Amino acid sequence: MQKLLNISKWIWANKERMILIVMLCLLGYKVYEVVKDPGEIEFKSPPTVSTVLNEEKKELLELPPMPIAPPIRAPEDWTSLYRNNMFWYYSGASKQSDATTEEQADITLVRIRTMPNGAVLAQLQTSSDTRWYREGDVFQQYEVLSIDPDAQTCEVRSERLGRVLTLTVE
Repeated sequence: MQKLLNISKWIWANKERMILIVMLCLLGYKVYEVVKDPGEIEFKSPPTVSTVLNEEKKELLELPPMPIAPPIRAPEDWTSLYRNNMFWYYSGASKQSDATTEEQADITLVRIRTMPNGAVLAQLQTSSDTRWYREGDVFQQYEVLSIDPDAQTCEVRSERLGRVLTLTVE
């Protein structure tokens, strides 16, 4: 009984070495198979471009036509997609009333000027600075949508308020 106990302790202590020896034997056998007779390996020439293209055309002809996707009706105001919290019930509710004034917007139209080249500029004053802007310019949290020199008005879109403001010259 003592001999079996000693043999089992020796096997347990040297199990990693035995696995390593078995793995090396398997590796040596695979190397021997490859080196033994290299004539059995059949080398094929790579496919030419024309055969590859012909095969791809055959595969493409077998595919069914792609289905037409229905048009997606997306909201025009994209800010609601990343500003509102989808996990809060009242996230879409606005804290401000519908009657937004220029004082709440913190922007005023000082004057409108038409340049000799036909460009129309609007001088807008915010709490931080007063500058000239063209249609399409984006600054701070505002975007100039249109400038009407005849009516002396300017439409500005406010990201903070989420609406379009019509400003007039004072």
